[in-house]
Amino acid sequence: MNQRHTLHRQVFATTALRLSPADQPFWYTSGDFGPYYLNTHFLFGSEEEAKVMLSQIEKTLEYPLGLPRLVGKAFVDRYHCHEDYRLVIDRLAELTSNLSFDFVSGGARRDYFFSFALAEKLGKPHLALLKDGQMIRSDLGFRTASEVKKDELKGSSALHVADLVTEASSYFRCWLPALADAGCEIRDTLAVVDRNQGGREALEEQGIRLHSLLRIDDDFFRAACEENIISAEDAEHLAQFSHDPEDWMQEFLKRHPNFLDLEAKKDSKTCERVARFRSLHNGGDLA
Repeated sequence: MNQRHTLHRQVFATTALRLSPADQPFWYTSGDFGPYYLNTHFLFGSEEEAKVMLSQIEKTLEYPLGLPRLVGKAFVDRYHCHEDYRLVIDRLAELTSNLSFDFVSGGARRDYFFSFALAEKLGKPHLALLKDGQMIRSDLGFRTASEVKKDELKGSSALHVADLVTEASSYFRCWLPALADAGCEIRDTLAVVDRNQGGREALEEQGIRLHSLLRIDDDFFRAACEENIISAEDAEHLAQFSHDPEDWMQEFLKRHPNFLDLEAKKDSKTCERVARFRSLHNGGDLA
């Protein structure tokens, strides 16, 4: 079995990609809903292990200078002892063979699952980006850590590593401005998964090339079907959503006309999601 197929199996085996029940789609942070959900950081090994690590990251963010020593080292240790996680990092490293850059960067929080280990694998310094614009620089082995000041990295370039790219909104809202403030440019970026929903094109408009291990498209679903990971029916269903999410949601609401009302009666968070969806889509009528 080739490595690409192995990665397909890992995505499903770790529940990094989870399919919804036919009548109960997942809500997304964008305010829409759909038939699958991606938690790319589960490729760390399992959902439980990834959640424990994410909790460690959140605690360490209270003292960001501790990120390299407490978080970065943990990911490198994981690389050396977990074969499946090592495969993901090694495949990311392969994508960099013809790229030129001075730093590897990753944004809080899920990007860290891949950026720290990749930086060490490539022998590059690491930049841990925080959502408030703060940036922590660490060298090989994560022995030192310092906050990056304005223009400190002038003339350098970073390879930004993302766990998942959808519309690339985090890049434009947080990561690109922070790196630009430090004087560091991005010519290339890596993603474990490209969700194929406009992020690649948005980045290309800014002169940034996106390289990804997996892209959620017809080929992805077809390969998963050929490997008997999902059924042909599931593959077709998921491909329909991938081609046109708006049309998929419209057809779903036609088949389940009470869905939004029933969802609004659940917990407060789901009620807020329904309200947002209706505000974005004329009260829930996508037609």
